[in-house]
Amino acid sequence: MRETITFRPSRPKSQIQDAFGNISEKLNELIEHELASGGPPDWRDVLKRAAPVADANAYELCLRPE
Repeated sequence: MRETITFRPSRPKSQIQDAFGNISEKLNELIEHELASGGPPDWRDVLKRAAPVADANAYELCLRPE
């Protein structure tokens, strides 16, 4: 049995087809890949990671203490 799922892309259909060919096949491939990946990691593991180093420009603009 097949089900139909619709979506509203933010780009023109022709641009998506030029990039990926058959849109339905590509969407099915992406969905299967995501389902096979085992889901997102435990959020506690994410919190244990070291914080990335801030870009010097971003630090000056946003993060530098006043």
